[in-house]
Amino acid sequence: MLKSLKINILYNSGINKHYNLFILFLCLIILFSREPDAFFNPQFWAEDGTIFFKQNLTLGLEAIWQPYAGYLHLVPRLIAYISGLFPTLFIPALYNLSFVILTLFVINYLLSSRIDLSFKPLLTIAIVLVPYNGEILMSISHIQWLLAIIIILFIIQEKANTNRQLLLDTIIITIIGLTGPFILLFLPLFVFRFIYICRSYYSIYIFCIALLLCFIQGYFIFQTGNINSGANSSYSLEILGQILAMRFSGTLFFGEDISLAMNYNLLLFISIIILFGLLILGILNLNNRQLPILIFLISGIIVIVSTLYKFRYDLDPLIQFDYGTRYFYILHLFTIWSLILLLNSNGIIKYISALLLLIFLLSTFTHFQATPLTNYHWEKYYKHIEQGDAVKVPINPNWSLCFNNCQNKNVYPMLHSTPYKVSSPNQEAIENTHLVLMVHAPGEMRFKLSVGKHKLSGQFGILKGAYSAETKFPTDGVEFSAIITDQNGQESILFKRFLNPRLVAQDRGLQNFMIVSFETKNNAELVLRTNPGANGNSDWSFWNAIKIDKN
Repeated sequence: MLKSLKINILYNSGINKHYNLFILFLCLIILFSREPDAFFNPQFWAEDGTIFFKQNLTLGLEAIWQPYAGYLHLVPRLIAYISGLFPTLFIPALYNLSFVILTLFVINYLLSSRIDLSFKPLLTIAIVLVPYNGEILMSISHIQWLLAIIIILFIIQEKANTNRQLLLDTIIITIIGLTGPFILLFLPLFVFRFIYICRSYYSIYIFCIALLLCFIQGYFIFQTGNINSGANSSYSLEILGQILAMRFSGTLFFGEDISLAMNYNLLLFISIIILFGLLILGILNLNNRQLPILIFLISGIIVIVSTLYKFRYDLDPLIQFDYGTRYFYILHLFTIWSLILLLNSNGIIKYISALLLLIFLLSTFTHFQATPLTNYHWEKYYKHIEQGDAVKVPINPNWSLCFNNCQNKNVYPMLHSTPYKVSSPNQEAIENTHLVLMVHAPGEMRFKLSVGKHKLSGQFGILKGAYSAETKFPTDGVEFSAIITDQNGQESILFKRFLNPRLVAQDRGLQNFMIVSFETKNNAELVLRTNPGANGNSDWSFWNAIKIDKN
């Protein structure tokens, strides 16, 4: 089957190395043009600093096996560890350099002669040309979305012909499989490979490797991933239609301004025709070189379905153009790849694909260059970090790094948003190597809220010592809740959950929660409250990574 995917050398990028170098250089120029600020003024973005840099500084090599958001991030952890061997001043630049190198690695992997796809130069350029708002590129926190491309390329590539290729394949899929949740999401495609593409021992081998990696990532996901918003799912055909219309054809082909001015039903119709048309073409051509189209689209749909499940309690933010671009990157890229492959078709399909690609190119240039990040002058702070001073370092997007007990009574390094009041006995504690704020039940934290829509996320739980076998009077559970209190003292419950880790295994460790959108019409307060169980013993409840954003 793989042999049937081969095409004429004029359309195949298994050409010479000099030509490949030219393609890599061209992609580098495009990346530079879209993110010049990242080259001239490198800075941390979000988890680049708060998770990967800071945890590497405090935990060292041990941080590599620390999950974040429920799963392992091996590649960013390795980047953080290796960069930490250099002077602190250069670490943001080394993070960005690492992203550039890995982007070129993904592009070079696509150019491999083992991957038989037509128009490879166009496919490679699309990787750095897909419309986005600055969220994907030049941040090691998001490198997993680019590396996921290689997992899909594993599905369609020819089998390893030498022991060296087999060893490299094993190393690559292992490192990428331990970076992000995609090895779990794409596992069924490895079965598809064996059935429809290449029935060989190699296909069985990489499936077994992928399965083992799924067990590893799955262990962390089911141990630490417990998202609960305390609300009912918000699925409806209208919301799903709006997401499909605005974030698929709207983003790819028309841009924000034109999409908002267009009729919603027309955008939805275009999205359905393109998406299902490509799927049908892929299904009807299982025995020729258009088979990758089906694989590309299925993988994109898998990511979108997973995203919809993640945001099932409030899907409205996904309609917005500037929210969660990374979740749509794979579907966008693979849709463009599918259209590029269809340029090899006969008849009208070729011309329709060419027209859509031209429209896509025009759309890309409506938001080509990312908005520069705020310059927080890293050079002012790095020496304080090296010297072990108490210092609070601002980073994008309006986050901060706090070192060596820099907090005062209103500043807490384990929280992204600062409460103005914390009652009850409270203190710093460590849970699964994470610095958390223990707020003994009954207790509460209070945050000021301005008028408008907000987004709340964070973690909570009960310290392990509260229910361990050595504890003479263990906890019988704590109730956690998030409450909006208006100016009249009226309370509205956003979230409520009771944890009893002594009896319920899934209640142990850090529990994640996310309330994607809530609205206040007047100035109000957010109260994060803990209430004890019946006996009130050892109710060592904690909060961590609390973050309140305004939508």
